[in-house]
Amino acid sequence: MTCSLSVETWWDSFKVLTLENDLIKVILMPQRGGEIHQITWKMTGFKFLCEGRPDMPDFHTPSPGIPLPPAENYSFSNFYTMFPNAGQAQDFLGYNYEFHGDIRSVAWEHRVCLDTEAEIILELTGRCKEIPFQLKRTVSLKQATASLNFMDEISHTGPAGSPRLPFIYGFHPYFSLPLIDQGTLFKVDEKVIFELPSPQETVGKLFSVDTGEA
Repeated sequence: MTCSLSVETWWDSFKVLTLENDLIKVILMPQRGGEIHQITWKMTGFKFLCEGRPDMPDFHTPSPGIPLPPAENYSFSNFYTMFPNAGQAQDFLGYNYEFHGDIRSVAWEHRVCLDTEAEIILELTGRCKEIPFQLKRTVSLKQATASLNFMDEISHTGPAGSPRLPFIYGFHPYFSLPLIDQGTLFKVDEKVIFELPSPQETVGKLFSVDTGEA
């Protein structure tokens, strides 16, 4: 089982990265907010992430023949990062924290740190539009493993002595069926955090992993 990395160029300059071994194939779109665009289980062809948005009739998945639209919802799909905000837009000390953060809507830079048959390591870097934050992500895929690993490092890039700024950091995957079927368990390690309800129910509260409080 060996690893491979390929890079495609769409629409003149848009880079699409594909990492794979014999078990999984992962498509990354650094310039689309660092998005994990798709994860495929190669044994069956199963795709983990939903490729459409049934709630957005005008939304379409980008492809070599379909460029990204200018609409502001272009990055609300697949698996994106929410930073430095994960909720409604807010202002703080003159900074505008966009809805679900702006790191998802900026182009990230990328570089290849290692590309061997045993392991691939990439470094992706995204910078917020105006707030002095940077997110550096190290992505790795090893041979004979069925998981993609990544580690994020968050940095404040403002001048020394400037006020500390709050942030919220998280992820927003759009899983495909049957991963979102009723009864699916969401776990942190072996602890069950949430069991998905009927699709007709809406999630009204978020709960602390540490305390269980709403």
